[in-house]
Amino acid sequence: MNIPDIDDVRQHLIAKPGQSFSLAARPTRDPILFDDKEDAKTSLKKDAAVINELKDMLYAHKKQSVLVVLQGMDTAGKSGTIRSVFADTTPLGMEVKAFKAPSKNELARDYLWRVHNAVPK
Repeated sequence: MNIPDIDDVRQHLIAKPGQSFSLAARPTRDPILFDDKEDAKTSLKKDAAVINELKDMLYAHKKQSVLVVLQGMDTAGKSGTIRSVFADTTPLGMEVKAFKAPSKNELARDYLWRVHNAVPK
């Protein structure tokens, strides 16, 4: 399995300031990340186990947490991504919050405003 250097991935995927960016122009398969679907599945399985271990340590120390925000249109695969990435993660200390189409009030604010309101205090 090809494990790419994280700095190479970051440089490849980052939207450059001042340059236009089109998500539609991005390929849905990108060989810089994985050679094929099986490599991606193998990596995801390993990463999911590490995520579970790290989540348990964070929960035990009760000092820090991780916020994961997924944004995408309907049928973009957000629910499937959550199920895949967190499949091996125990639910203790986890919370999932889904948002429907933004209200007029939410649209008048920055796009993370409603996320901030949902974060546990």
